Amino acid sequence: MAKTLNKEFFKGNRDKLYSSLTSSVLVITANGLLQKSSDENYPFSQDPSFWYLTGINEPDLILVKTKAEEFIIVPKFFIKRQAVIEPLDKESLTAISGISQILDEKTGWQKLDNILKTCQNYASLSPNPVLLKYHGIYSNPARRKLVTKIKRYHPKLKIEDVRKLVSRQRMIKQPLEIALIKQAVNITTDTLKEVLDKNNIKKYNNTAQIEADILNGFKSRGGSGHAFEPVLASGQNSAFIHYSKFQSLKPGDLIVCDVGSTYSFYKADITRTIIYGQQSARQEAVYEAVRYVQAEAYKLIKADMDHKEYEDSVTKLIGDQLIKLGLIKKPDKKSIRKYYMTYCSHSLGLDAHDSADYSVKLPENMVMTVEPGIYIKAEGIGVRLEDVVQITKSGPKILSSNLPTRLNL
Repeated sequence: MAKTLNKEFFKGNRDKLYSSLTSSVLVITANGLLQKSSDENYPFSQDPSFWYLTGINEPDLILVKTKAEEFIIVPKFFIKRQAVIEPLDKESLTAISGISQILDEKTGWQKLDNILKTCQNYASLSPNPVLLKYHGIYSNPARRKLVTKIKRYHPKLKIEDVRKLVSRQRMIKQPLEIALIKQAVNITTDTLKEVLDKNNIKKYNNTAQIEADILNGFKSRGGSGHAFEPVLASGQNSAFIHYSKFQSLKPGDLIVCDVGSTYSFYKADITRTIIYGQQSARQEAVYEAVRYVQAEAYKLIKADMDHKEYEDSVTKLIGDQLIKLGLIKKPDKKSIRKYYMTYCSHSLGLDAHDSADYSVKLPENMVMTVEPGIYIKAEGIGVRLEDVVQITKSGPKILSSNLPTRLNL
């Protein structure tokens, strides 16, 4: 069983971030609750960076840190909500975070106000746009609420945006973090070995049944559930990267299974493509092309590599395979992107697509995925393989190596 994180871990994260600031005060907010119905909220999901700095999984709290002290501000409605749902006293917050001062809303904001009066700027995570147009989703309003409130009383204060600093810090995984990611990966791979076994897969009639057994497998092995909306795309829909609706299964369907468990807030993200029945020669050829690219991609990975150069190299490898498959004639990016719409790798940690700064060299002990794919919509064929690696100076350490690449294809 992986070790659990402690207050020293979170204090170390705060101290390291604070040492990188030009501002004298750091102010970070937790996420807020989002309305689901008249008086019900959606399941709470904490801001990963707030959790990384405090270890607290509660909404609407505010972290304040200066050179001399640090404290948590607790809003009035938090106290009322805890009285109804689940009690959590100040001692518990201190035990988790290592922060001894847990202040009520009035006291905390008076204290913060007095600190800000002596400052020209403060450090915080700048708010995201209200609407993230590319993804079509609305951002959590907690950061905007915090910045708006500070600006109301201190209009001349400038914000030092620490998003990039936090991203670079979170990119480098500490030994305890790697152990937790490895546990999430093991839960995922053990589950997939069971559920996607070539004999077991025959019992399913649709992807909903597969997803149910995967979720049960995660939870029965100690995971807290899906790390993200699971992708179980079969048949024609296997050629869509993030297809998530449930479908009936037909003999000869490829099934792209892209899932991951969460364990102690850390995520896994693994994909296998399997066959429901007997594969065709064309399906086998596409599968082998993707498997080859993944094997070659591993050879490119090492500490301090340039992310863009790495992705360009993988794209070229895909292009060469697309030519062999007769899908394109020349390996120009426009032609390749028709069949390979994503990039090969992303950071993994507290998020499935974890916070990272890809403009810097990728550091030792960053954990990332390696997930090439080829998607042929005209033929109803989609193949993706995804594994989790830890970057080392000598190359990648494959954390998901106990799950065979080829399961039943």
